[in-house]
Amino acid sequence: MKIAVLDLDGTLWNFHSGYSNFKNEVEIKNLMFPEVPQCLELLKNKQIPIAIASASPRKDYCLKYFDVLFPNITFDFIHIELTSKLKHFKLIKDFFDCEYSDMYFYDDQENFLSQARSLKINAINARGGLKINLFDSILKL
Repeated sequence: MKIAVLDLDGTLWNFHSGYSNFKNEVEIKNLMFPEVPQCLELLKNKQIPIAIASASPRKDYCLKYFDVLFPNITFDFIHIELTSKLKHFKLIKDFFDCEYSDMYFYDDQENFLSQARSLKINAINARGGLKINLFDSILKL
């Protein structure tokens, strides 16, 4: 099993959801990184589960942004809590009954990527937003 684990701020969209005012529909669409919809569709088409792991303190904002940006995407697991990424990873591991090495974690912050690598999670730097070419490793058999 392979699982795509996605951060939100700086990875799916170009702002910090917990430290800014609520964005309206036009603002949020303009702040989403351009290849994100194609990336999510690719994962869904390949039947790769998508887990969200975000330390945003504004889960309410993030869930509303999902409704606007991704109306046709159902995420398999969502954990949005101002906490350690290690807690996110443990919850994902338990939810999917998988190994850490089954996870492919996409984030823009090196400190979180390092935490993931310490658990043997495949950590991919998504600085500047998700891009299709970042999924080469998860798509290999």
